[in-house]
Amino acid sequence: MTDVPWKRIPILFLIGIIAAIFRLQAELVISNGLYHWHYFRTRRTRRFVRETFSFLYLAIVVVYEFMLMYQEKLFNLANCWTDFLTWQASRGFNNIYFIEACTYIQALIYTLMSAYNKRDIIQHSTHHIVTLLLLGLSYKLDCERIGLVVLLCHNASEIFVVLGKAFLYLGHFWPAIVALTFTIITWFAFRIIYFPFFIIRSTLITSYPDIDRYSFPFPGYFTTNFLLLCILVLNIHGLISLVRLYIRLMKNGIMVKQDMEDSKDRDPNDPPKTVTISSNDPPTAQNSSATSSKAYFLPSLAPAFTDRAKED
Repeated sequence: MTDVPWKRIPILFLIGIIAAIFRLQAELVISNGLYHWHYFRTRRTRRFVRETFSFLYLAIVVVYEFMLMYQEKLFNLANCWTDFLTWQASRGFNNIYFIEACTYIQALIYTLMSAYNKRDIIQHSTHHIVTLLLLGLSYKLDCERIGLVVLLCHNASEIFVVLGKAFLYLGHFWPAIVALTFTIITWFAFRIIYFPFFIIRSTLITSYPDIDRYSFPFPGYFTTNFLLLCILVLNIHGLISLVRLYIRLMKNGIMVKQDMEDSKDRDPNDPPKTVTISSNDPPTAQNSSATSSKAYFLPSLAPAFTDRAKED
């Protein structure tokens, strides 16, 4: 087993706090700059900027994780348990674990600081804490290889989640529908099929001979698999939320509320505007007083790892 560098844990939290504060300020500055264009004054610009940051991060991380997985030949999950205790993690594994740990600490602090959706704070915070526990356990128990596969499996579908949310916040119906369609497909393939039937099966069954041979600590074995099953439950709930959101969007279209709460350039005497978008009608600016009580405001497109798929 790998000795946990306890002295580095405060550094991880410090980096996470700084990153969360920087992200909040950067979103505010960029959003205020975009509000100078009329196009962004009738969109949920602040949330669009937030999802853009997430998309850029995920795109870079997924490419890096895929290259590392290809280099280590981990597409065959049996290789994750080869030379179990004698295998030494390369710098690439240490880098990705450091990046992911800082990211989830930042996400946890960001969720608590921003509180943009108070209904989901407990759910998001719990998920981030469970993920951090899994990262720590896999590092401690020399399971970085299977940990890398788990990270890539979830990040690959998360890209389409944030991309769909970005299109929704800008009020583009069909691009959002396309992104949501790819989200549901990849979510089902990676998180509902591949994750339990290949990854969890590998951690429960394939790894057992190595665990027995090397006198692996059984509390760590059961704890890790229990946390993976908790992630699976969240994935199933996320898929149900995605399908419900997809049906609601196809039935009702989307309504984008003007997101200028944080803009210093907003005239407090101006009423908020909305943009109603459906599959048949182009975007049209309307006064909020003219909206129907049956209309839906822009829903969040983030199932398990970010927002829940609910009405905003």
